[in-house]
Amino acid sequence: MKNCFKCEQKVEPVLETYNSEFEVNNKKYKYRAYRGYCPNCNKLIETLPEQDLLSRDKAFRKAEGIITTKQINSIFEKYDLNNLELSSILGWEESKINNYMNGEIPSRNDSEILLRVLNNGEYIK
Repeated sequence: MKNCFKCEQKVEPVLETYNSEFEVNNKKYKYRAYRGYCPNCNKLIETLPEQDLLSRDKAFRKAEGIITTKQINSIFEKYDLNNLELSSILGWEESKINNYMNGEIPSRNDSEILLRVLNNGEYIK
């Protein structure tokens, strides 16, 4: 629930999505942005930073071919591994996998390694 300062009520914002873009290192990425409106008076209540960040992250990873946290979870399920076991197999600190699972964007090299593990059962051996 959010406060609408125009009609002075607590409301659940009505979500609207719109196309937007952001730039990283002089390269533009398009993504679906979010904002919330009061259902009573239609006043803009807020942009929705958490949803925007998730949407930007998804757009960036897709455009750059970077593994997602969902795909990393698939590795754990596919091979019945936990963070420590996967880290050990790859020769990485466990904190690296933990950071990636908490939303840090992997380097291109680390992403490629994780994608090989996901897509090629022989690679992990």
